[in-house]
Amino acid sequence: MGCPAWFLAEKGTYSTERFFGTLAQAAFEIDAMFLYQGGRSYDEHFQLDFATVNIMYRYGVEYDNVVVEVDSEQRANRHVFLAEGIKGLKPGVEYCRFGRIEDVTGSEDLVFHLAWRYLERNPEHRFWVEGFPIAYGPKGMAALKIHHGAGLLYPTWMQDDPSELVEAIKELGIHPDDFDPSRIW
Repeated sequence: MGCPAWFLAEKGTYSTERFFGTLAQAAFEIDAMFLYQGGRSYDEHFQLDFATVNIMYRYGVEYDNVVVEVDSEQRANRHVFLAEGIKGLKPGVEYCRFGRIEDVTGSEDLVFHLAWRYLERNPEHRFWVEGFPIAYGPKGMAALKIHHGAGLLYPTWMQDDPSELVEAIKELGIHPDDFDPSRIW
């Protein structure tokens, strides 16, 4: 059983085309391959449900690649939950899950940089690894990068709480109140 991760957005704000395009751009910027091979799945009404893309640093390496599901708007809006108990999300707000990564295990470096680049272009979205109580935004990812420097502590970065990285927050010029649980970061 793998360790899945999701991108998150407030319900009703997700766009399939925007996600697909920004994900491809993020892969390009981190010098990763973005392979779409026509892997589409349709619902019972013959409407697009999701498509899959492979993103990797090196072709043929077992770890160092991820499969991302590019959800239709309809599918994303079926994967809705209330933001309770997850830091970095607005309490009481409904979020949709999209862009599922089946397993981040072994690809933590790739996932970190891909998610960070994506979030820089979509700062209202979040990235969440299932089983962890933190959803990351671009400020949180930047704080993690500064805190760990060139030696980002893979595979444990998704366990770190950016609101506790005081020195990194100061270096970024982020006010500590930006990480208040009632705010989205």
